[in-house]
Amino acid sequence: MISAIWRTSDTYLAITVVVLLVLSGFFAMAETSLVRMNKSRARSLREQGRHGAKSLVDLAENPEQFLNPLLLLVLICQLVSATMVGVLAGHLFGAAGVFVATAGEVVIIFVAFEAIPKNFAVQHPDRAALASAPMVSRILRFPPIRWISRFLLAIADGVMSLFGAKGSAQSVTELEVLARWLTWHTKTRSLKKMSATSFTPSLSSATRLSAKSWFLEWTWSTLSGTKRFVRH
Repeated sequence: MISAIWRTSDTYLAITVVVLLVLSGFFAMAETSLVRMNKSRARSLREQGRHGAKSLVDLAENPEQFLNPLLLLVLICQLVSATMVGVLAGHLFGAAGVFVATAGEVVIIFVAFEAIPKNFAVQHPDRAALASAPMVSRILRFPPIRWISRFLLAIADGVMSLFGAKGSAQSVTELEVLARWLTWHTKTRSLKKMSATSFTPSLSSATRLSAKSWFLEWTWSTLSGTKRFVRH
């Protein structure tokens, strides 16, 4: 049963909730598509002259610039919209309305503004990344977004250090190690095939040695970049 009359302020509140939820879905799609985008693919799209590819290359080459601000924006949009829905439901329907509206919003956010955008980004990574990169680049130019995300990450790392754990910026997951090993393995096999068909045995040994040196240098630079990944 409605306990109050719909007011003009309620209309503005409802419109704000819809806008925040749409932005939340957009940021969720952008996060998934940009994280899955690699540098070589982004450069290939730029060479093809695709719209938004220039911004996409800048983001793909510096993932630490967009990941944490995007996560922060998704969180802000979802929390603020949930709070507004609770206020609106409490005003119109009382305490019972707050409970029902909160449960309904959880379902709506997960299905419409998390699962659907992220699945679209997984199935159409190029389209999603190209569509979101220009807007994400503009948002990242807004300094307070970067400052807040860095401040919150510094707090998180400080809390983790109290328990003797390293900051999140210094962790390397098992999947990352496996991906690097697969990249090196593929590169080494390609070099072996080239040496077997096009070069002499002595040059083949030199090629394998070069591949090994390349892998060691690449691994060290990648691990060093991973340590700086979240802090910037």
